Amino acid sequence: MIDTPIIEEINAWTTPLFVTTMPDHDFLKEALLAAVYQQKSLQTTAIESRIAPKAKHALHESTLDFLEIADANIMEAKRVFEELILEVAASVNQAFWPEDMEADAHIIESWYHVTQSGGYHDVHSHPNCSWCGIYYLEPWRC
Repeated sequence: MIDTPIIEEINAWTTPLFVTTMPDHDFLKEALLAAVYQQKSLQTTAIESRIAPKAKHALHESTLDFLEIADANIMEAKRVFEELILEVAASVNQAFWPEDMEADAHIIESWYHVTQSGGYHDVHSHPNCSWCGIYYLEPWRC
């Protein structure tokens, strides 16, 4: 007689996903797109970050400091992103934080992708990241 194995699911390392709409998207979109395309025009190679270039196909990627550019619209976007991160972190951790907890968020790496038709990024991870996010300025329309 063959025993059927008992398989138990343990949800120890779940990865919740959160979706929101950036409050100032309509106001900032065109200026941010202009900044992305201006930076893209200065690129000397498709993958300026030089990280995993073989995992990226038909796309351009900036260096890892896009949100550090001294531009009022980029600085405002970074401020809003950091506020959104704090709101999500607070909602997830509120039950565990002390009552007088004052959290802060700082984005330390940021970059853009400009993906061409048929472009993609292979499966990958972002080790040592507490929070990761993607902001779509202009999602591909099929």
